[in-house]
Amino acid sequence: LALACVAALMLAVRRAGGRVTLGIAVAFAVSGIALATYDQLGAPDMPDQPYAARTDTAARGEMQGLLGELTRRLEAEPQRLDGWLLLARARLKIGDYREAAEAFARARTLAPDNGEIAGEFAEASIHAANGAVNDDARAALKFAAAKDPRDAKALFYLGHDARARDDF
Repeated sequence: LALACVAALMLAVRRAGGRVTLGIAVAFAVSGIALATYDQLGAPDMPDQPYAARTDTAARGEMQGLLGELTRRLEAEPQRLDGWLLLARARLKIGDYREAAEAFARARTLAPDNGEIAGEFAEASIHAANGAVNDDARAALKFAAAKDPRDAKALFYLGHDARARDDF
């Protein structure tokens, strides 16, 4: 890359009618400074730091603040099903599984006949228990499967539970 830059600089200097030796000196000086700086500051064995990973921490902190505000609003208006679902799904997305399960449980009390919410509650509960299916989650999954026999989430987790119990 340095040689390509030097060649391009030489071509530009020659076309402009300048002295080639001055161009060569500048090119090597810039390359030398770059290499010396990298030698002092660079670390080729350092792991990558992708932009997304660096911003995840900041975004997670901001998200936690927004979810805290939503929680306070829902405590003032506890009958808002859409708010509890928003809170639960956001908590599930960022990996706060226990809080997500609690929010889905609140949503289930507001919509007890909704099989989709029951399945989401079960999923959050299973994640919160590190993959274990407790009695509440199992009951919610069975309810969701009864409401919609093709509910993929309910069928998947019921199969997961059956496998964990060696019920083939």
